[in-house]
Amino acid sequence: MERSQVAKLLADVAAYEFHKSKPFNLDPQTEKAFFGALEKHHPVASSLGSSYPLLYVTGPEERDVRLTISQINTHKIRGASTFVIAEQNASLERNAAEVPAASSGYRSFYVPLPRTDDTLLCTFSAMAALQLLALKMSIKKMRYLDRIGVPMHGVHPDVPKNVSKSITVD
Repeated sequence: MERSQVAKLLADVAAYEFHKSKPFNLDPQTEKAFFGALEKHHPVASSLGSSYPLLYVTGPEERDVRLTISQINTHKIRGASTFVIAEQNASLERNAAEVPAASSGYRSFYVPLPRTDDTLLCTFSAMAALQLLALKMSIKKMRYLDRIGVPMHGVHPDVPKNVSKSITVD
């Protein structure tokens, strides 16, 4: 299959799975295979509702920690995996790491920030951690799309999209 065909197929799969936009230019045989594979054998988006990742960033104040623990527990029972960026807090770390009953695929990760005991300063150190996370995710996505041969995917960590819009709007 040529690179352009692979790119079109990926775009068609994404359009169908996320927007229910049926490809209009498929021949009958390809259409049958396309929908047969997606709906019966390989449901692309069927696992999106299970073990979805949620990222929590919280300040050191006890009220914020209690609210974050409440949110973590609320989403864990619904199938979410937990990723926390916060100052070291034993209660928060323990609640994030605890695997819910009858859970398969639950993951948790705790990124401890330097202790400041100040919500505003904690926000700045959390932003640095989030920027590094965004960079790593962008590089990983770029390498994946390059590897599977998607041309002109527009994912490059050094060339952000819509940068001119964010500069000129202000």
